Amino acid sequence: AVPRLACRQAATRAGFVQHATLGMAMHAGEADLQRAACLAVRAVVASDDQAGRARKRGAVDSGFLQCASGAMAAHLAHAGVQEAACLAVREICIGTDAAGLLRLQVAVAVGLLQRAVHAMAMHAGVVSVQVAACQAVRNVCAGKGAAHLERAQAAVDAGF
Repeated sequence: AVPRLACRQAATRAGFVQHATLGMAMHAGEADLQRAACLAVRAVVASDDQAGRARKRGAVDSGFLQCASGAMAAHLAHAGVQEAACLAVREICIGTDAAGLLRLQVAVAVGLLQRAVHAMAMHAGVVSVQVAACQAVRNVCAGKGAAHLERAQAAVDAGF
């Protein structure tokens, strides 16, 4: 079996995240594709070592967070899309170093806190959506200082 790290590295070299993001943008109305892309991107960017942080940065640079936000808005009634997008956001938004804080700011700027709250409201009876949304919000609101307080206030403003 191929180790997970080798798979992540191979997917990165092949430009998978960029292609997945493009696919999400081109087929925004396809809920199953949106869910699958979010889950796959989550798997590829996983890990908090230097290579993992570079993959997370690549996902943000490719516009993945904007596509995830769009997917959540377009498929609000689809619990699978909501959960998968929140799981991807949770994974991408790990870290409070300078690059991590930039990822958190992008997540707020593209409306992902509001999307998480809407997912929780729409799928109040789906525990997996509730958990994934809480984890995403927790990671987006992580950190210290003024930027942390701004993100925390954004979560409150979003209804969390």
